Amino acid sequence: MSLKDLERLKQQATDAQKNKTDIQIVVNMGSCSMAKNAGDTYDAIADEIKKRGLEQVEIIKTGCFGMCESEPLIEIIKKGQPKVTYGKITPDKARHIVASHIVNDQVVGELVLSVDE
Repeated sequence: MSLKDLERLKQQATDAQKNKTDIQIVVNMGSCSMAKNAGDTYDAIADEIKKRGLEQVEIIKTGCFGMCESEPLIEIIKKGQPKVTYGKITPDKARHIVASHIVNDQVVGELVLSVDE
């Protein structure tokens, strides 16, 4: 590789870091979650994010969190704020969480399982 190629790669990495999302919604898609309709919950979140034009939000699918009794679970990770885990999330609750927590920065207390500082 030439010096020019290396500089181009460095710039691409820098640009990618700058464009990193500010908010992540992690959706548990393990077998327990899927048995409790996590796919519908994921679809509701994706639809709400798209409908609201929230380009800074990334939705991530993950495996089991180990809390089967509280499935489906989602985590909200916002830069500079504690991670919030929500449980027993239906599609309607997911839409409410997007509107309240993501858009209006208001945690939906009655659905919170844990807050990690």
